[in-house]
Amino acid sequence: MTKETELLPCPFCGFTPDINNDDCLYPVTRNNKVFSLNCYMTGGGCGAEMLGASPEDCINKWNTRKPEQSNETI
Repeated sequence: MTKETELLPCPFCGFTPDINNDDCLYPVTRNNKVFSLNCYMTGGGCGAEMLGASPEDCINKWNTRKPEQSNETI
């Protein structure tokens, strides 16, 4: 995958992070073994985060996750 890979909108707030924004996808360890993909609040997102072993892993997890379920009745 490349940085041009399309991300699905955040299942929590609907914001679509830009994979080319430095606030979106970055390594969280010096040895680049853990990466973070974020629905960054600086762009209007909710702050949701996905961790993975590589950028591709983060993207795959982000695009296949489901929103948390609530036990609240509306």
